Amino acid sequence: RLIDLTKDIPREKIITKVLDTGPGGPLYPESTEAGYFIRMRDPTGKELQKIAHDIFKDPFISGEAASIEIRNASSSSGAGGKLADELILLGYKVVKVEKANQQVSQTQIIDNSSGKKPVTLNYLTRRLGARKVTLTNDSQADFVINLGENYAKP
Repeated sequence: RLIDLTKDIPREKIITKVLDTGPGGPLYPESTEAGYFIRMRDPTGKELQKIAHDIFKDPFISGEAASIEIRNASSSSGAGGKLADELILLGYKVVKVEKANQQVSQTQIIDNSSGKKPVTLNYLTRRLGARKVTLTNDSQADFVINLGENYAKP
């Protein structure tokens, strides 16, 4: 059945990635009395997540190549960095993360692309529960996210 599903896929569209236990690889071998295991070198799993996301990148995200600046305007320390990690894994280019000068309750997205990157704008507003706002800013990024309290609360 798998052969029937994949037989017409052009070879140049097939991505091959070897996950090995050699030096510099994302995995390492471990033998214990319980058996032989292959474990992740990075216990957070971020290295393997990045490999998977590199293989399965959304072509619309890649096509827009949006740059994003994140300003943590919430009271949650580190929320901007966590969001940046997530967006980078998805293929976005996060160019800056900083603490905002003042807190905001609702996450805001400033679209400096003038609507030229609708896929990114749609994803960010839905994912962050944000509203698009028009604010004067000096950022060169396509989008500026003012991360508010609504994002920081679980």
